[in-house]
Amino acid sequence: LLNLSDSGPKKQPFAEYLETNCCTTESIKVTRTNVPHKVGGRSTRADKTYPQMSWWAWDFYDLRNAIAHGDPIAPERLCHDAPSRPWVSQLIVADLAFYEILIRKLFALNLYEAEFKREVDTDEPSLAVACTNVVLSFNDVHRALGWLPPLSDLDSP
Repeated sequence: LLNLSDSGPKKQPFAEYLETNCCTTESIKVTRTNVPHKVGGRSTRADKTYPQMSWWAWDFYDLRNAIAHGDPIAPERLCHDAPSRPWVSQLIVADLAFYEILIRKLFALNLYEAEFKREVDTDEPSLAVACTNVVLSFNDVHRALGWLPPLSDLDSP
């Protein structure tokens, strides 16, 4: 689905895919210092800034690797740090992220568009586009997971 390479690093391309395809200009960005990553196939360390959603992907891939290699996992690593939602697990977040990726890919391939236009019941292209944007808005999910600022923060001057 993400076309990650069979060999080589995967967490950085995963994080960058989400940044490019799922994040918005309002996405909360965080800078981490001295982050190991690849540049032109070479390992290096540098400060990196990504949206929170991309950092989730980065950390989730580390968690996935630890599980796949049989490393001991502290139970708190299995929970997502969603504001006021301690019951949200990393698997729930993964389901939501991959659902968003899948829906966006289906729209990009125009596999959903004809069906959606029938549901909207309009021949007006601008209305169909506007409705499509509403359907593709995952902002409420991003906000609930702490990847977008709360609405009250956006309303302040």
